[in-house]
Amino acid sequence: MLGHFISRRAIKFGVLALLGLGWTLSAPQSSYACGGHCQASRMCDATVRAKKPPKGQGHAEYQKCMMDPQNYK
Repeated sequence: MLGHFISRRAIKFGVLALLGLGWTLSAPQSSYACGGHCQASRMCDATVRAKKPPKGQGHAEYQKCMMDPQNYK
């Protein structure tokens, strides 16, 4: 009876430990998730706004810029 109690407790602890480990390993990724994408996004947003594309074509221009932000004109 005592062995059953200990093994159930060990299993619960193991599951909680794995969940905690997963959460810990995923936390740093979320803070660095941008990875340069945010900077390119801001640059493309400003470039497309300055270009003033015809109505309805702004999103397409933004997508074109995001494909190659350094060479977009």
